[in-house]
Amino acid sequence: MPSSSKASYVRYLMKKMLSGALRTRGWVAFPEWRLTRWPAEQHLKKVFEAYDIDCVFDVGANTGQFRDLLREDVQYAGPIQSFEPVSGNIATLRERARSDPAWRIWPWALGRETQTQTINIYSSPGLSSLLEPDLDAMHKLLPRSDTQITGSEQVSVRRLDEVFAEVTAGLSFKNIFMKLDTQGYDLDVIAGAGRALAKVSALQTELSILPIYQTIPDYKVALQTLAAEGFEISGIFPVTHDHSLRLVEMDCVMVRHTPAAT
Repeated sequence: MPSSSKASYVRYLMKKMLSGALRTRGWVAFPEWRLTRWPAEQHLKKVFEAYDIDCVFDVGANTGQFRDLLREDVQYAGPIQSFEPVSGNIATLRERARSDPAWRIWPWALGRETQTQTINIYSSPGLSSLLEPDLDAMHKLLPRSDTQITGSEQVSVRRLDEVFAEVTAGLSFKNIFMKLDTQGYDLDVIAGAGRALAKVSALQTELSILPIYQTIPDYKVALQTLAAEGFEISGIFPVTHDHSLRLVEMDCVMVRHTPAAT
């Protein structure tokens, strides 16, 4: 074994031994950069266990960050259906999915109507949206380096209820978890889900507190809409703060009090 590989293996063993020793005493060791996201990871673990989640819809996959969180931190090994319309991201996702047979990539956005729309692409890939930006708000609330529009694309938008049979073909599941991260388009995805939404036992949506896009639904409207569909708040986690530490966006995990339809 090369010396570099031996050193890596030794570091791995030391990390494993240290983590095991700390856990026996009720402590957890992880890098500082994981500190803010650790509560959300732990909450998702509990939700996946409590609701016996056996299928995930990853809507707005970007380059696969949520898949990584599920595989590495939540320890979820089941099927993931990722939806992503931006061509550069699709290519990245397809390449990455080659090593994960339970991960499938669908090259569409989801919305309330089946159509072709224009998506704006930003220097920060996490800001790409089918909604028009409020550039003044973006510049005030976010780092300016993130808010430059670098291009746009014509993308396919599909209704979830129209493609549900296709994306679940060959899968055996009872409880879906749906992650929504569409930069203001989450309620459009819900509107296009139709009867397929009854199969969703729990979901995560990104809520807007200080709007950075034109016509983005207010968080109170979003919560009322989802409550009318049978979902209740399970956990809320900050995503973005402005320079004054005001909350701009937050992730909200919601669950059905009664089981999803089978």
